[in-house]
Amino acid sequence: MEDLLCPITHEIMRDPVVAEDGHSYERTEIERWFTAGNLTSPVTNSLLADLTLRPNFTLRNVIDAFQRLSQCNAQRDSDFDELLEIEPFWEREQRERVKAEMVAHPVEVPVFDSSAEACQAIKEVVDNARYNREDVHLLLGVIRTFPHLEHVLVQALSVLVDAELASPVNKTLMMYDHAVPLVLAVMRRFPQSMNIQQMACCFLQNLAWKSVYSRSVLFQYDATSLVVKALTFSELQTCGDLAFHALYCLRNFIIHSSKFRISMVLQDVICLVLSAMAHFNHFENVQIAGCDLLERFSNDDFTIKEVIARDGGIEQVVQAMRTFPRSELLQEKACILCQDLAKLTDNWKKLIQGGADRLVWDALSRFPTSKPIEECARLLDHRLFSDN
Repeated sequence: MEDLLCPITHEIMRDPVVAEDGHSYERTEIERWFTAGNLTSPVTNSLLADLTLRPNFTLRNVIDAFQRLSQCNAQRDSDFDELLEIEPFWEREQRERVKAEMVAHPVEVPVFDSSAEACQAIKEVVDNARYNREDVHLLLGVIRTFPHLEHVLVQALSVLVDAELASPVNKTLMMYDHAVPLVLAVMRRFPQSMNIQQMACCFLQNLAWKSVYSRSVLFQYDATSLVVKALTFSELQTCGDLAFHALYCLRNFIIHSSKFRISMVLQDVICLVLSAMAHFNHFENVQIAGCDLLERFSNDDFTIKEVIARDGGIEQVVQAMRTFPRSELLQEKACILCQDLAKLTDNWKKLIQGGADRLVWDALSRFPTSKPIEECARLLDHRLFSDN
């Protein structure tokens, strides 16, 4: 930070230049120094034989990057505070209670002499199946102690997922024990490990479920970018389970569409989601997660509806309905998405041309008590009647 400051004004430079003494200054300030009759260095006070100033392009680029990052962090912190405003009272109360308990009764930091000892400790956690505060602390301690041992990390993450599912209090414990930056660091360290990426996505997916605070923290750490990378990696490795968990991660991260900010534009993410659905077209869970996620993206956003249709989303959803006619959950998710996409006339025509109307009626005959399917069929009937 100090290297970005002008030695004269002690403020961040906008147009840094290098003088003969080797130090960088704000151009206007060092020129004013020389104009005032000073022929010495403002830093060393030594006489300068040459008053020529050279632009410091490298430093200027560093300053620009620093300012962009500062703006991004300021915006993210602001959004984090805004997201917490909608946190339910019961969740906030639970957080404060757990935090007070952790302060009053701190847990001793686990120490492991070897990876074998750590693996044995993980096995004992599984055998005891208590999944209490000490177990959570131990698992996170293993991850901190052996950040470069993939097989140990896979075991620890797997049991950490079991622990977070065992009790909602454990989620809060993990948040206060800095589990999120820890797991994200593991994802960055092993971008080509299918097991690491899958376990990490599963952990993040569960952490974000029904927890405004967890989603806010994940948003603050920009976890979405890593999950998007994991989704791309799943196609390269042809791993449908990883694709499913990555898609549901994205689904659970979303609170409001305006808060879904990642390093990639939303249209690119939609393209990746549709690509995953096409790549894993016989993987039911991927189709269900994809339909659910696309519906959340397109909700009340007509531009996104156009993007989904343009990138082949309608054809993909219709194909999923044909492939899994006996999956009630998939038919419901597909019908909800179709109902939303049909709000645009061009999309409505594509749905009819693709045979979505027949598929919806077939689904209704197979699942007559399903409300989403019934509502979609009623909409189709109404639109077809109006068109005729």
